[in-house]
Amino acid sequence: MRCSSRGCFAMRERMIGALLLGNNITNIGASALATGIFTAWFGDVGVLYATGVMTVMVVISPRVAKDPSPSTRRTGCRCWWRVR
Repeated sequence: MRCSSRGCFAMRERMIGALLLGNNITNIGASALATGIFTAWFGDVGVLYATGVMTVMVVISPRVAKDPSPSTRRTGCRCWWRVR
């Protein structure tokens, strides 16, 4: 299905906006959950632990997810996530 350049641009903008919104909601939810768990386990200092753990998770997890798996390295396909 072909679309005009304006239509494709608008669809991309909406998709990027939806992805960013979903990412923020997920990060906030995970941080709230981690804070609740760590506070239950460690008391008030659990907030600091949860902040440290979630900071590492938010910074490290995109790097791990971005690297291709060994099977895609062998086949040379770097764009396993693209839908054609």
